[in-house]
Amino acid sequence: MSDSEALLGPTTSHGRPTSPGKGIGLAASTGVGAKSLALAAQLVAVAIAVRSLGADGFALYVVIASLVSWIGVVGLGVAPGLTLGVARAAAVGDREEEARLFLVALVLMVAVATLLVGGAVFLGATGLVEQLMTNWLGSASADASTALLSMAVLIAVQLVVVVPEAAQLGQQSQHVSNVWAGIGSTAAIIAMLTVGAAVTSVTAFVLVSQGPQIVARAANGIFFVQRHRYIVRPAGLRFRQHAWPILGSGIAFTGFSVATYVGLQVGLLITAATLDTASVALAGVIVRGYLLEVSGLSLVTTPTWPAIANAVTRGDVPWVRRTYRLLALGGFAYCGLVAIAIIVGLETLIGIWTGTRPSDNVELRLLLATLVLVNGWAHVNAMTLVGLGAVRFTAIVLIAEAVVVVALQFALVPVLGVTGFVGALAVGAVSVSGWILPWRVRRETGKSIREQR
Repeated sequence: MSDSEALLGPTTSHGRPTSPGKGIGLAASTGVGAKSLALAAQLVAVAIAVRSLGADGFALYVVIASLVSWIGVVGLGVAPGLTLGVARAAAVGDREEEARLFLVALVLMVAVATLLVGGAVFLGATGLVEQLMTNWLGSASADASTALLSMAVLIAVQLVVVVPEAAQLGQQSQHVSNVWAGIGSTAAIIAMLTVGAAVTSVTAFVLVSQGPQIVARAANGIFFVQRHRYIVRPAGLRFRQHAWPILGSGIAFTGFSVATYVGLQVGLLITAATLDTASVALAGVIVRGYLLEVSGLSLVTTPTWPAIANAVTRGDVPWVRRTYRLLALGGFAYCGLVAIAIIVGLETLIGIWTGTRPSDNVELRLLLATLVLVNGWAHVNAMTLVGLGAVRFTAIVLIAEAVVVVALQFALVPVLGVTGFVGALAVGAVSVSGWILPWRVRRETGKSIREQR
């Protein structure tokens, strides 16, 4: 099998793929377009927000987004478990099992979404949001509670529409959700370019910048159910029996996801609590740029891990090893280019993006470039381990790294500012995940080959 076949996979004359990697090539190719549009939407959003909301308004947006994202991340405990379950059921053609898992996941996500919105309403009614903003940013905003609620509602809807997207990923038909995501990003760009400059409140900015994308993703979910009507008509559903497998894998994956998220979001909150609004805005821009870089790498790693799980189930370990090598080489090349761009002109890029060029900071550039390189390598190995079934081990490693990062941020951010924020992330990646996860991948793939022999 050639390297291209390892990623793209052959198909039958009816277009039904026969390889565990059947959807990776299509998902990656459509994902390039979708992510490019998402990147453009993010670039436009930040550029408009900084200019129309000002430093104080943008800082408020960054802090509220961080707070709400912590609640929304609970939903990660359902989607990965559904993807893994659907991938295994689809491998043996068990539609009934797919339907049972889908319906259980949908009920769980609706419950989480309801709690999220209820929590936002409660916080707004108690006045805690304004109090926090006053303590962290030095001033209160009457828009804070409304912005929190609007963002919570959008994330709640997102939690529900993640269910069909997770099922599509398990079926290796992620290309369909990519197309809808591209439509949503395009609509958001048009909305921001036409009315964004006139936006003066954080609430309005949240709705204009994120609303069209959520609507498009909801449309994808509706059409998915219409095309796969069996998915909502399971036979012999036993909720508890099917909820535990989803939550078992999902909780471990949540630990994985929360751990990777913790350093970024806790660091932002520490920055908001100890530094001025200009520093919060700079940290927010760096985080958004970094997340965009990771999302580019995820174009290939996201559709690959269910395919790896499929291949392991079939005993095709040589395919896993070939695919891992391709991911490692491609990921290193991609992250290397990003790191070079950061070293050469981070401040210039931020100035072009936001209209405000920060002061030159060589240490910040070098630390951020190191973080991009090492974390990219760790990300490839982490997603490979998820496909190999070592989700709990990966979660434990990343949680340990998060503890190191947060401890360093508490010590460094008040002294070194944004440089300390990024430095803590870089030190954590180098000292923990950058070497432990690759070691475990080599061990897992070597063990599988010995078992086959």
